[in-house]
Amino acid sequence: MNQEFRDWVIGFRPDFPEKLSLENSPVWDRSFSEPSNTEVSPKMCKHLSHMLTSLQLNRMVVGHS
Repeated sequence: MNQEFRDWVIGFRPDFPEKLSLENSPVWDRSFSEPSNTEVSPKMCKHLSHMLTSLQLNRMVVGHS
């Protein structure tokens, strides 16, 4: 996925990678966003912890447009 995106950014492929434009792709996924006035559920914390450990990451940045 990273290579496909990189190739698109530098012009080696003409179209944005399809798997990155899907609703549940890393670019558009909203599963880790919660309304600011709600507490994060223990289930979501466990899911996030598992994901960070699996990817050997310390943190995740969630942005919006």
